[in-house]
Amino acid sequence: MGDQERNVERTKDIFISHITEESPIALVLQKYIQESFENQFDVFVSSDRKSITGGETWSEYIRANLKQAKA
Repeated sequence: MGDQERNVERTKDIFISHITEESPIALVLQKYIQESFENQFDVFVSSDRKSITGGETWSEYIRANLKQAKA
């Protein structure tokens, strides 16, 4: 299975894009969405180490998930 195929399998429902300085706000928003909707949505935040794991080709991973995200 290629990198792109693996990336698409793990797409996120909500994709939060932000600049480095807004990382704390993005992480709070991610937590708020997950708690408010009882983890019904998988929320991608680029500064969250759980969103992108070590060894990922981050640029490809972000592009694939951004294309597939519902919001």
